[in-house]
Amino acid sequence: MEDQSFFTNERSKLKTYYAIFTSACLGLYVLLLIFEQLGTDRITLSYYALFFPIAITVLIGIAGATRNNYDYFVVSRKVPAAYSGLTMAFTSLGSAGFLGYIGVLFFLGFDGLAIGLGWALGFTLLAFLFAPYIRKMGAFTLPGFFAIRYNSRMLRLTTSSIVIIISCMLLIVELQIGAFVASLILDVSQSFLMTCGIILISLYLIAGGMRSLTWSQCAQYIVTLIALFIPLTLVALQLTNLPLPQLTYGRILDNLQDLEIANNLNNIIPTSLSSAFPTNIPTQIIKPFEQQFGAITNIDFCFLIITIMLGVAALPSLYIRISTTPNVSQARRSVAWGLAFVGLFLISAPAYAVFTKFILLQNLPQLSFNEIPNWLSQFEKAGMLSFNTINSSDVDLNAINFSRDSIFFILPQLVEFPYGIILLCMVGIIMLAIANVSAHIITVSHSLSHDLLYCLANIPATKKGQTATARFCIIITATLGLTFALSGRLDSLEVLLWMLSLSASSFFAPLALTIWWSRCSQSGVLWGILSGFCISSLYIWLSNDSGLLFGISGHTAAIIGVPISLAVTVIVSLQGQTTKKTEIQNLIEDIRIPGGEALYNQITYASGKRRKIL
Repeated sequence: MEDQSFFTNERSKLKTYYAIFTSACLGLYVLLLIFEQLGTDRITLSYYALFFPIAITVLIGIAGATRNNYDYFVVSRKVPAAYSGLTMAFTSLGSAGFLGYIGVLFFLGFDGLAIGLGWALGFTLLAFLFAPYIRKMGAFTLPGFFAIRYNSRMLRLTTSSIVIIISCMLLIVELQIGAFVASLILDVSQSFLMTCGIILISLYLIAGGMRSLTWSQCAQYIVTLIALFIPLTLVALQLTNLPLPQLTYGRILDNLQDLEIANNLNNIIPTSLSSAFPTNIPTQIIKPFEQQFGAITNIDFCFLIITIMLGVAALPSLYIRISTTPNVSQARRSVAWGLAFVGLFLISAPAYAVFTKFILLQNLPQLSFNEIPNWLSQFEKAGMLSFNTINSSDVDLNAINFSRDSIFFILPQLVEFPYGIILLCMVGIIMLAIANVSAHIITVSHSLSHDLLYCLANIPATKKGQTATARFCIIITATLGLTFALSGRLDSLEVLLWMLSLSASSFFAPLALTIWWSRCSQSGVLWGILSGFCISSLYIWLSNDSGLLFGISGHTAAIIGVPISLAVTVIVSLQGQTTKKTEIQNLIEDIRIPGGEALYNQITYASGKRRKIL
């Protein structure tokens, strides 16, 4: 009863704190709208709009500073399910998935729904197959889970290396997106913004680790939700007279279809996924929204769903979050909350894309090149759109090409919202990018310190040593991430799909077999992980260098990697001898019991003495 009373009290405090934060954010942007009407210049409004949310979330992170090892790595396993679910949802999406999904829906319409279906099914798989059992094991990281199960240093090193590669690539694209969007509203170079951002992030992560990450992320994602729903709801009110865009955007689909016909958007023949997928290079709108399997075939549609589904279910950045919940039941609920938040975004994104396309097609024919709004010229300078050279003096659909990630920012400009709301949309994406850069830095640093370095050094990991090493690894990770982010711009959604393919190919089958097949061996898992990762990496490289192979796009390399990983894991495991019951195997059987102390705690603190886990 005391424990239950404690958690209820803590949850009540958290609700109060975040309600105050939400009110403060809303109040800030109301003040910005007032100052805008009073004549305050845009650059001043931009600095205020960006500075205060970042400053508050950094302070929240610093306030989470701790010296407690257990608090630093898993927040003492006290994160309520709703907050854990919120962070899991947007960590899996990231700013790359957020902007990319809306952009893909805008260009591909119905065909883009494969991405949303994959994300929703991925969380469903995570809830049923993995989350409760990962939480019962209680390891700080995914490589730590395999270490407890198989007591293998080589397996832990291999898994850790792949986790670091996947998370570093996602870190780089998130950092680039955040700096790019910030440069749109501030007259500052992207390299300077990346450097400042990584310093601020490192500051509070070093102070509190997972504890600082969790509570700052919740605040940052609240800003992102506000940035999505306020403009979307206002546009829904204008177009449908109801503030429920998720339910009412269907009412304008008939009108959108008429506008598409008037602008010569006719049904097209499907091509390969690689060719049809929109990029950040400005491209022309050619596909009607409601045409089914017009840009991609139904096979590619299914392949994309499967890749994203398996990739999300095996994404390493989610597994460091699962162990922060109080118990197995809360772990299940946290994934359910995550699915709810992901679902909320997934049913809102089509409305956002439909509204943007409808207003764009409605307004373009009424313009001439002499009447082009300033924001179109600004977006052209930023590389977010381009103008075609045509003889006509009037603007039509063939005159402008749009980049995929620009679509989210176009809607508030099209409806001529006040600059304060435009700033809100941009700051929401910046906060989302900061939150995900933080999450991937923690994933990499935890894996470096907790899995890689201590295994290589082969020394006992004391509590103070673990925390100090993790802090040092945060600095290393942030420095390397910044260095690579400055070296060249990557296509964010493309990288995200590649990393989901690598995650699925490397971890999904070995993880599922580890939990659900007692015969699965250490050698089988090791070779399964290596084969899945290597085959998918090679396929991605070959498909981009030499063109389409086997009729499968590099975006869906998991279609090849996962079956190979599964087959190798099973075959190698069957070649080995059946092992006798050991202490570790008895503990593994306890994974499926939904209650009791985490097995990690039982092993590391058995008989009152801390034991080393390889």
